[in-house]
Amino acid sequence: MKTSSIFNMLLALVVFCFTLNAQDQPFYIKGKFSEHQLAEKVFIQYVFNKSMVKDSAEIKENHFEFKGNINVPIKIQLTVPTFDKAKASTEFFIEPNQTTEIQIAKYPKTAIITGGKVQKDFLDFKSRLSAHDEKYQATVDQYMKLREAKDEVGMKNLDPVFEELDKMKKQVLATFINEKPASYVSFSSLLDISYMIDESFIALYDKIAQEHKSSERGKELDAQIAKTKKTFVGQTIMPFTQKDTSGVDFSIAALKGKYVLIDFWASWCGPCRRENPNIVKAYKNYKDKNFDILGVSLDNKRDPWIAAIHKDELTWHHVSDLKGWKNEVSEMFGIRSIPQNLLIDPDGKIIARNITGHELEEALTKHLKGI
Repeated sequence: MKTSSIFNMLLALVVFCFTLNAQDQPFYIKGKFSEHQLAEKVFIQYVFNKSMVKDSAEIKENHFEFKGNINVPIKIQLTVPTFDKAKASTEFFIEPNQTTEIQIAKYPKTAIITGGKVQKDFLDFKSRLSAHDEKYQATVDQYMKLREAKDEVGMKNLDPVFEELDKMKKQVLATFINEKPASYVSFSSLLDISYMIDESFIALYDKIAQEHKSSERGKELDAQIAKTKKTFVGQTIMPFTQKDTSGVDFSIAALKGKYVLIDFWASWCGPCRRENPNIVKAYKNYKDKNFDILGVSLDNKRDPWIAAIHKDELTWHHVSDLKGWKNEVSEMFGIRSIPQNLLIDPDGKIIARNITGHELEEALTKHLKGI
């Protein structure tokens, strides 16, 4: 074998090993409790390569350690189960080739956590969100009490509160992204809310550094955005067909010439079920004015789907392939959270999206006036 060939093989091996190291680097977590703990173990969980990773470490003389391998910064949750649930966990970022140190004085939730640059940015972001988080937790606690009391009206009344909190969080995120578009925390925080993509989301994503957009997660998000753009106002609805409640194919084309609300929902979706009375009211008011509804269910079992239709008195067209979140129509439109809906005109053009309550009533009054 020629010397040059041997050299090239060795060079390729070095490059290969370097590439492996660049892709797969170790991380370390070192933690310490300031007081003796009754707990025997500390638990962590995080998503890596689209899989949930769970691990535990023994607490020895108030110390614990974790180590593993990652290729990008990862948000991780650490839990000590002996504490009260509200204070038992904390979140932070681990990074390749970095050691994260955790000092727990009282509760995991208030731990002092130091690490690399991403963790530093995360602490900055968390401090900006503190007012939101406090209000959000109080609202969640109130919601859970209402749920336990089976107070449907009370839970429904909290929907606008959650919407305002969502706007508050997005405003904090927008400011953070404007100041730190290259931060991995900016990119990661957008990924966290990519279940609901709209024009404001895309405007924020446009500001993210190209290095993040070029990553695997960035390319996946680009594909998700491309799908969702097909549901924006002004677009023509894509044709689709699914089985109705009788197992017969039903096409959206069968409703051409009408104003149609395409409603993405499921029997197990609490917010969907609480919105159904508003949709029922709209249907009764406008069904004789060239208006119809097509429900697309993300159920994966037939019986609960049919039962919910009857119980909520949803007397319009319904379809589903009973594949849950993998419903082919919802995937085609990039639907990753429900309830969502699209209002189309008689020509199949989308004229509104994600309208609920009084917004739905106002939209129908506007477009069906005089019919």
